[in-house]
Amino acid sequence: MTAAESFEVRFHTGGRVRPQNPFHLSGPGRIGIGQDFITISGNARRSFRAGKPATETVRRVDIVNAWSDGERVQFDEQRVSGDRSVGFTVDDPEIAQRILALL
Repeated sequence: MTAAESFEVRFHTGGRVRPQNPFHLSGPGRIGIGQDFITISGNARRSFRAGKPATETVRRVDIVNAWSDGERVQFDEQRVSGDRSVGFTVDDPEIAQRILALL
């Protein structure tokens, strides 16, 4: 895999059923899966203001426990300061399976 593969995703800010993300992203976004890094981009939620475009990068070697439940995708990122869980949804379960295969 030489070029990053990119997918349209949706980030959620809370709830028990919807996956959360530590980057405070909300609404439509994009995830790009490259050979060494994953780029997560969307709009960061801010109180009393419009969302601010944000991009986060995660090393692929730090990703563990990736799983999918239909259209929901979630994985853990191992960090020195503690693990954090990153989640989002996609439109189609087949896209979720493709993302899992690349992770």
